[in-house]
Amino acid sequence: MEIEVGPLADRGRVPRGDRAAGLYLVAREGDEHLGHVRLRWRGAYRACVSPEVPGDGPFLEDLFVEPAYRSRGVGSRLVAEAEELARALGGRRLELRVERSNLRARALYERLGYLEVGAADDHIAGSFIGKDGRPHRWHGEMLALVKDLEAPG
Repeated sequence: MEIEVGPLADRGRVPRGDRAAGLYLVAREGDEHLGHVRLRWRGAYRACVSPEVPGDGPFLEDLFVEPAYRSRGVGSRLVAEAEELARALGGRRLELRVERSNLRARALYERLGYLEVGAADDHIAGSFIGKDGRPHRWHGEMLALVKDLEAPG
């Protein structure tokens, strides 16, 4: 598995004014996309993180692993690479949000040393067209998690 790192703008998923906000890490095996994660910097989501979190350091978001590759180390590797990059750029902690009901992701972050610091100041919501061809809405409550990048091991 290879991890590619590039500007967020290269992925075509970031608004024009937000292009300098961070990097995108993509896991690939040959031409196959296994997963991805974004690493943002310097308060890109200051308003979204819990008041207990200063919000001025690196921020991890949009971790996704293709279903066929889940529980095979792809997510852990992407997060580890993002942590290494954040450290290299002077980050002392890494912040993220996770949906309260996403127990699988919460277990991953706990195994990787992230600590829950409270509810995030926001909720997420969206809509999608399901396999049934009908629109569906979803929403979720977010938790804020932080990892100390200076802690040993």
